[in-house]
Amino acid sequence: HARAQVFLALCLRLVVAITNYERGDNPGSTIITV
Repeated sequence: HARAQVFLALCLRLVVAITNYERGDNPGSTIITV
């Protein structure tokens, strides 16, 4: 299930990146640490 967790993590980062981009914020300003 490790691969599934990595996939979910990448999807989460992608969603955050898209959200920040749509908001006009710098994608590099938001860093998610689990």
